Amino acid sequence: MVKRLFTLAVLLASMLAASAAVRGDVNGDGVVDIDDLNAVINVMLHKNADTGIEARADIDGNGMVDIDDLNVVINVMVGKDSGGTADTHTYTVNGVSFKMVDVEGGTFTMGATSEQANQYPNDSELPTHQVTLTGYSIGQTEVTVGLWKAVMGKAPYGNVIDSHPVDLVSWNDCQVFIAKLNEMTGQQFRLPTEAQWEFAARGGNKSKGYIYAGSNNIDEVAWYYDNAGTGGTSNPDYGEHPVATKAPNELGLYDMSGNVAELCSDWFGAYNSGAQVNPVGPDTGTHRAYRSGSWAHYEWYSRVSRREFTRMDNTFVGVGFRLAMGGSTEAPATAMRVVPATVSIAQGLKRQLSLEFEPVNANDNILWTTANAAVATVDASGLVTAVNPGTTVITATSARNSSISASCTVTVTALSDATYTVGGVTFKMIGVQGGTFTMGATSEQGSDAANDENPAHQVTVSNFSIGQTEVTQELWIAVMGYNSSVMTAAWGYTDNIKRPVDNVGWEDCLVFIDKLNELTGMNFRLPTEAEWEFAARGGVKSKGYKYAGGNNIDAVAWYRDNAYFDDMTHPDHGTHAVATKAANELGLYDMSGNLSEWCHDWYGAYSSEAQVNPTGPSTGSVHVHRGGSWDSVGKYCRVSTRESYAPYFPCASVGFRLAL
Repeated sequence: MVKRLFTLAVLLASMLAASAAVRGDVNGDGVVDIDDLNAVINVMLHKNADTGIEARADIDGNGMVDIDDLNVVINVMVGKDSGGTADTHTYTVNGVSFKMVDVEGGTFTMGATSEQANQYPNDSELPTHQVTLTGYSIGQTEVTVGLWKAVMGKAPYGNVIDSHPVDLVSWNDCQVFIAKLNEMTGQQFRLPTEAQWEFAARGGNKSKGYIYAGSNNIDEVAWYYDNAGTGGTSNPDYGEHPVATKAPNELGLYDMSGNVAELCSDWFGAYNSGAQVNPVGPDTGTHRAYRSGSWAHYEWYSRVSRREFTRMDNTFVGVGFRLAMGGSTEAPATAMRVVPATVSIAQGLKRQLSLEFEPVNANDNILWTTANAAVATVDASGLVTAVNPGTTVITATSARNSSISASCTVTVTALSDATYTVGGVTFKMIGVQGGTFTMGATSEQGSDAANDENPAHQVTVSNFSIGQTEVTQELWIAVMGYNSSVMTAAWGYTDNIKRPVDNVGWEDCLVFIDKLNELTGMNFRLPTEAEWEFAARGGVKSKGYKYAGGNNIDAVAWYRDNAYFDDMTHPDHGTHAVATKAANELGLYDMSGNLSEWCHDWYGAYSSEAQVNPTGPSTGSVHVHRGGSWDSVGKYCRVSTRESYAPYFPCASVGFRLAL
């Protein structure tokens, strides 16, 4: 058989000029010809000990060097295989399609290679070391908001444009998404390993040794700080862009430099100089690796060797991911544990459980069950919903091997208040029992109601928690390390750190919340507009007041009549320390007046339809803020008043409170 193939190769070589291609170029001389056929045959006959050639001889990446690899070389020589952009496979979920690109196995030098050396490499990129990978597939683009919605049912917080890469998702969130995607498609998608990510970013076997993924000119291939991170939203190119709007790299992969940084499967750890085959990173760790830079990073972050790290539960603006599948990292689990092992959760709230596997990159479908659904339920992703007070056990079981399982004890408590401390500063969250209410221009709002408060409509919200007060300057400083406010001691405002933080835009609030969540391990957020109004009205304890806590505005609010003076040195001018007016029915302070408060939602017109847990329009140009401020006339401090600003716009009359 080998002799007949060799003869065929000689005949083909005499008839055809070799095409300039990489696919099938086993000996690495830049052409595909008789020498490449001989190299494959020699590997098959065990006459070649060059590990690099042996790796390249497995052209189709199936882990073997065989007749199929010979056929690839022949097809390239006769023109039936261009040797160009790698093969792709298309998958569709709920009408949203995405492509996976085949990456041939090969050997490369990983880390801060010579072309990276003058581009601010960090120590974690050294030492450089040889890595050999078997073939695998990787997403042609980053996972988009549209694909995330198709799988998860809704976009993550802050993601609004379907064609943009998804961000503000944690490593744990990615595992939930992938589990659901695999269930829907019957495939075995996963995150790429760091080595697979870097090999693909470099262009695999087609690599031309670029600094960035596809070019030495970063503007050709990446959205990064210089072309997407300046000027705020007044710049039409500010922020993330639709995927695949810059040039691809040698493999036809888009945005492996810039747009969003990308999470990998590996625990983050130091490199070693030894040669490796299919590395999967350290066995254990505290942080996961992510690669390249985003639209908000300087150019050197977008290099193909750049490494960063994050906790598994952290979310960041500008950090997303792309999918991988295949390769040799698909070892099934031999053991696993549920994280966390014990959970205490308030009735009506939800908590996401995750798994840690041995080996780390386990590929397994998981069945989640609960011992007592009357206490808590669990869905296929491990999302627990607390139903009634009590204790139950949630169990994850391997669909491959039922002897591999792990459990978590879940205790459901009655919805209650909770306090948190950061940097010595304590703040309180008030539990709000969910319910149904009429949102908008209800009768007690009278003629003060504006057009955008109509039509009044029925809204149902689930249980949630909300800050007892607006976020104070003291808490902002504890989290951010500086004070953004105008109304500080430097401007003559006494007791300023107990005043609500002012001069913060909607985007500033997200940065604060990201850092707060990292410090506390919680998932604080901005309230939705519906949650805010329900809480301001007093929730299920509402007495139907015009303002938050009463019909006498002076009893509950700092507003223009009692906090605005032409003489700015007047002791009552401006904001006041939180909780110095009367609370509303839920014990919440300053939901009328002091500072108007940012909400999660884009601003948009109301619908007359009944809604459950609405989150506002999917896109917009301005975000909602509610409640009026020290600078507002009384009618703007009502519980149904709506106002809006651009998300980057800070103002001395707007602050925020937290939700959970």
